[in-house]
Amino acid sequence: MTSACSTTLRVLFSLLSLSGVLFFLGSQHGLPFQAQPGYSVEVVVSHFSEDLAWIPATKSLHPKVNFTIYSKGPEPPQGAIPMKNVGRESHTFLHHIVENYDNLADWTVFTQGAKPAWGFRALDSQSGHMCSGVDFDDYLKPFRNGKDFMEIFTVTLRLPEVFHSDRLDMIFFDPNANGTSCPAAGEEGWGSWWFDAGHPVHWMQEAQPNAPGPIEFYNKFIANNGTYTEMSLAYANGGRFAASRERLHAHPKEFYQRIIEQLEWTVNPIQGYYMEAMWYDLFHPEDLQAENGAICAALEVPVSAMSHRDMVAEARKRIKDLKLLSTAYITGYINGYVTQYQ
Repeated sequence: MTSACSTTLRVLFSLLSLSGVLFFLGSQHGLPFQAQPGYSVEVVVSHFSEDLAWIPATKSLHPKVNFTIYSKGPEPPQGAIPMKNVGRESHTFLHHIVENYDNLADWTVFTQGAKPAWGFRALDSQSGHMCSGVDFDDYLKPFRNGKDFMEIFTVTLRLPEVFHSDRLDMIFFDPNANGTSCPAAGEEGWGSWWFDAGHPVHWMQEAQPNAPGPIEFYNKFIANNGTYTEMSLAYANGGRFAASRERLHAHPKEFYQRIIEQLEWTVNPIQGYYMEAMWYDLFHPEDLQAENGAICAALEVPVSAMSHRDMVAEARKRIKDLKLLSTAYITGYINGYVTQYQ
């Protein structure tokens, strides 16, 4: 199924839900599609050494929101739950789900420890990973727009090629952006496909030869013994998302425990990078992107991708009126990964 076709079907299905069909289906599976007052909200924070000064300020504006901080750093902040430093934030998030499976909040937000803010700075623990037009408060609103899951898709990963396409209002700050899950401009809201051998999903396959490849991992641990050979996965840079209790219960906790075991063997497993790209599919077994196409319409995948530098140069020409460029795209998105983690 083509990306454009699958996206159209998803849009039509969403429109039908507004007339009651999806509400009916959701009610049969215990999935509320219309926010009601009184929902419990919890923010799960995966911390290492980030400055958490933003949390008290956020709590003062949202006193009913509970924050649970897990720290893998050498000096956990007061009130944080210390954890062994393995598995990146994916391990932390799944640990919370498994340990609290029977008493999860109605709505849980999962985020890294850095202050949520626009832009991405590679290898910077303070990078906020936010897209233009999105505010962290948006994540704190349960069942926003009638949805039981929230993720702002800012990157699409193509496998097995390990090509990437970045959302333009993540690369550039767009004051007119409205913070939709997918770019409002459709496929034109994405930068051209690029490839860099220094991206961790590529080079770490050689550095960690005993780890499964991305498609092998997806088939075994996400698609529950799927047989897919290619896929395009839209995901949120930084792995921030929010979900209802029912959505997190898409699988039994034993299913999540299997993934935890894939993550806990080292500080920086390649499986942690896979998970960043696979959260949507993990919690939507009925709507796998490998089966139905990427959740966001994207540019056609080329036979060969351009370099990251050329992608940024081309994007600059397309978006001439947006001058503020995310730092990662000025200094080089990829430079430093290999030296940082070898």
